[in-house]
Amino acid sequence: MPKIFLHLGFPKTGSTYTQAFLSKNRDILESRGLRYPKIVDRRGKETLGHSTAFFAAFTEDPATHAALARQGRNSLEDKEHFIDQLSQSIDFDGDLIFSGEGIPSLSKDALKDVKEFLRRTKKRIIPICLVRDPYEYTVSHIQQSVKRERPLLVSRRSVVGHHKKLSRTFGEVRVLSYNAIRQQENDVALELLKHIGASQSGLSQPNSGSRNESLSDNATRIMGHINTVFPKSPETTAGANVRSVNDIRELRYIKGGGKFLLTNGEYDAIADDISAEVEYLTATLGESFEGKPPDTRAVPAPWSDEDIQYILDSFSTLGWPGVIGAYSYFSFYRNISDTWIEVLRGEVEKKAAKGRRTGQEIPAIQPNEKMIDGLRKGAEQTASRFLSDREIVEHIQGVNALTARS
Repeated sequence: MPKIFLHLGFPKTGSTYTQAFLSKNRDILESRGLRYPKIVDRRGKETLGHSTAFFAAFTEDPATHAALARQGRNSLEDKEHFIDQLSQSIDFDGDLIFSGEGIPSLSKDALKDVKEFLRRTKKRIIPICLVRDPYEYTVSHIQQSVKRERPLLVSRRSVVGHHKKLSRTFGEVRVLSYNAIRQQENDVALELLKHIGASQSGLSQPNSGSRNESLSDNATRIMGHINTVFPKSPETTAGANVRSVNDIRELRYIKGGGKFLLTNGEYDAIADDISAEVEYLTATLGESFEGKPPDTRAVPAPWSDEDIQYILDSFSTLGWPGVIGAYSYFSFYRNISDTWIEVLRGEVEKKAAKGRRTGQEIPAIQPNEKMIDGLRKGAEQTASRFLSDREIVEHIQGVNALTARS
């Protein structure tokens, strides 16, 4: 009986790489009886994975879906287009494999619609998920959120809810241990093909850009701070309190401080939730899951002179919000010496003076409730670095005075 394999992530288990691998080897796989459908949007652009197609096709009102709205694929025309694309893709005599780590986020009713849609093929539906250690998954998700220009907010990310929902919808859900695959230094995509019984010979690796690169502790924390102080603008041009997309991209490449880890205090806030997650996964998945002791730090990683010099060297390429955001990060948390604070302040003042000479628009930072609330939350998450409302307001007013045009 032909099969439909649904590779459903979970997120942060090599899904992007797996989708790039399947896409690159599409023709070879299909010649062997396994189709990885090519789905394109209304502009003819291929969607590497299938989350967007399933979201657009099965979300009741795509106009209300935030991710689709950001992509500009949230109209009824998009819904009809992707339903048509999926309908064409399942017209195949052999096996099918869809991949979309976002699909488990669909509502229960939407997942039931997906199941009924796929059952028309008379093929056996087999959902497959890779499960990662809950703490590692949470840490990786926080990094990804920061890379997407969001504040660093510590909260537990759960796969248990997804697993329960998928089990109720599809019955048995096959689970592979992502940690076991990585510990053996095996290729995630090849392990998935091996599991479903597909030939792995003669397949090519995608380019290295198909993997999501991790951020260092220092890079994650400074970018998270700037994302809080200067939220990303939804518009093309950033305003006074916002910034444009990717104008702090250079900060991704800060290597100092080692890998990003939660501090002991940050982990304590989610420890009970993580323990409950591990307990459920161990009881449900048995030998296919192995929880690990959390790897945390007492405090955020220290900054070396080389790290600070990298920041200074980046000032020429960073947008103004990135420059003042970097300065405010260090003056805020005081985790480098006062000497370096003064050096950073001097560099910021030089850039401000150059901007005034050239007529560059330098935005003033006005303290407002949203910004203060965001900074307060960030401070509260690290008890040793708590700042009062008064200190936050004074800091923002100080930054505002520094950027004021004469």
